[in-house]
Amino acid sequence: MRKGNILFVLFMMTMMFSIAGAQTVNVTFLVNTATVPDTLWPDQAFVQMRGDTDPLTWDNLSPVVFQNIGGDFWSTTVAFPADSTINYKLFTNAVDADGDNANKGWENDLDPGGNRVLTTGTSDMMVPLEFVNGSPDRQDQFWTPWPVNQDSIAVWVRVNMQGWEGFNSATDKIGVRGAAHPDYLGNLSWAHTLFLNQEQPHGNGGSRQYTAGNFYSGVILLPKDEVTEGQTIEYKFVIAGSDDPDADPTTWEGIDNRKFNVPMGMADTTLFFAWFNNVAPVPFVGSDTVTVNYTVDMSTAIQERGFRTGDTLFVQAGWSGTARDLTDASPTRTILTKQGFTNTYVGSETLVLKKGSRVFYQYYVQKDGQDIRETYFNFDFEDSSDPLAERRFFTPENDVNDLMDTEDS
Repeated sequence: MRKGNILFVLFMMTMMFSIAGAQTVNVTFLVNTATVPDTLWPDQAFVQMRGDTDPLTWDNLSPVVFQNIGGDFWSTTVAFPADSTINYKLFTNAVDADGDNANKGWENDLDPGGNRVLTTGTSDMMVPLEFVNGSPDRQDQFWTPWPVNQDSIAVWVRVNMQGWEGFNSATDKIGVRGAAHPDYLGNLSWAHTLFLNQEQPHGNGGSRQYTAGNFYSGVILLPKDEVTEGQTIEYKFVIAGSDDPDADPTTWEGIDNRKFNVPMGMADTTLFFAWFNNVAPVPFVGSDTVTVNYTVDMSTAIQERGFRTGDTLFVQAGWSGTARDLTDASPTRTILTKQGFTNTYVGSETLVLKKGSRVFYQYYVQKDGQDIRETYFNFDFEDSSDPLAERRFFTPENDVNDLMDTEDS
């Protein structure tokens, strides 16, 4: 082949590669999962993009998977065709997208058309931060869980109450205190409670893999002219018995103060969720199915005016992950019924548990729509500081277990 021909071929190949290279652009995405009511651990969760344009697909085989870059933040870079319109959605799952999980994680719809939309040009680009829509409602593509405030830094905080067994979502309020005393830094103060909201179920029914109500969240607002970049802010989560922000909390976290630093650039941010008091729920272990029959004498409670005929008496079993019912509820809830003209109440339930291991339970009275736990303490419990010392327990050995609480109820 002549030299001229070789140069011509090389020239044409260079042009072809240049044209091919110009046909795609690199698009970098940054997403935040703090708005998904699930436990999306950075080292375990699966965050994916699905859509209508190569390399995306609308199923679990879509190859675009995000990498965690810290806390609730995830990122990925995708080569998309230049000058194109891409429809896509985000998918999250606490474990994976295989088998039964293939469609358990779609985000809720976005306005106006249901999907997210991206229009590429001829240059690489970065898409502004997108929050996964795990809310009950349709949202704009670039929505935030807090109102935009140019004068303040928004810090989104979340706490999970699943492991705190003394918590009653029907009567207790969850809040946060910190930063300043006795006054406020923004909306945060050690002397006043900033109440958090209980999170609502995912708007996509197929994505409800976790009980959203275990989460409480809200926004701390720090005035930009009162803080500096890198400044340390201390805080704690609290449980309140009323919605009065000035009332003393009924329970403070018993750990060292939590801390975060004011973000560089005064940027809004989210803090990865925490278990209240750093107490995580105990994983359930057990596969034995048994029947438990409860008999309780309420005479003492009646004499001391802690119970009256007409009150609703019920028992909850399985505290600290020791049992669950056939619907996987734990703790369970079984109403007891009065026997004739006696002060004896009985009830029965089927539990899944581990034979030979303790099962913790407790009696409750419902008065005026509120659940009131019995006053009980096990002075023989091995650790009197353990909250479980305030729970009754039994050790099931048989398929049918009869509990006779007829002395000091």
